[in-house]
Amino acid sequence: MRIAVIGAGVSGLACARQLQQAGEEVILFEKSRGFGGRCATRRLGEFIFDTGATSICPRGLSIEDVILNQLPQEELHRITQPVWTMDFGRINAGDASRSAMARYCYTQGISTLGKLLAQDLDVRLETRIEQISKSGEQFEVNGELFDVVVLTAPLPQSQELLQKLGDPRNLSEVGYRPCLSIMLGFDAELPVKPYHALVDPEQMSPMIWLSLESQKCPGRAPTGKTALIAQIGPQYSRDHYEDSEAELVHEAMVHIRRLFGNQLGAPTVSQVMRWRYAQPETHWTFEEINLPGERVLVIGDGVAGARIELAYESGIIAANHIKNL
Repeated sequence: MRIAVIGAGVSGLACARQLQQAGEEVILFEKSRGFGGRCATRRLGEFIFDTGATSICPRGLSIEDVILNQLPQEELHRITQPVWTMDFGRINAGDASRSAMARYCYTQGISTLGKLLAQDLDVRLETRIEQISKSGEQFEVNGELFDVVVLTAPLPQSQELLQKLGDPRNLSEVGYRPCLSIMLGFDAELPVKPYHALVDPEQMSPMIWLSLESQKCPGRAPTGKTALIAQIGPQYSRDHYEDSEAELVHEAMVHIRRLFGNQLGAPTVSQVMRWRYAQPETHWTFEEINLPGERVLVIGDGVAGARIELAYESGIIAANHIKNL
């Protein structure tokens, strides 16, 4: 069979990799210049930031064997410090069972995962797919014919392609949360903490996640400097999505100073990553949205859940479905 996978995020890469290993012909189409979707990394001067997902928590799923045994591990880093909680400036030890879960990242950024998964795959980068059309028993994508098509984009974007194809599936029940992810680099060093990230368990504060990138993983900031990622909650992100970078950096710094005082001073570098489809509010199961024998499959976080390991799992499930056609 000839399979088109639209989207080179984690679910698409997992599906394509599994199918290629089974001897199928697979082509991925990716609208951006890189692999991994929200496994995204940005460099600002001397600093490295994971701007979407900030760690990989395998939880015993398929991705665990992949990152620990199948892919190169030279840059793989196990995060030893746990996640603690924050509540309007009060920091507390997090849930012990949650903190005990193994978490990983890559020294040069979490985007390394996508690059490793994409090795030896046929990926057409910077190729936006606007339409899929039926051609007899096959499907036309970007002027080429395929037996199966796998859609991995956020569900609102996959819905547009299904509608143009005349597919009656309705994916509108799943809404998405936006997220403003704010990169901050400082010339001062934050004293070593017993945690690598802070989460607001009630999701009440505008800043719901703070990753201490330079404590999470070596190489994220030069000696004596600090790299932080502040992720802003869905309601504030909706209300302030178009705010200027200066306004958003100021808001993040209000909350960071509430936690650490002014020991870091002002950031010397900063940038805002705007994720319009950061996380699904709910999700379907694979079986709910893809009937037996289906040849246009919908996968990704809207079908699995908003975690790297779950998105990867949805790609494996799709590959097994295709192998049984």
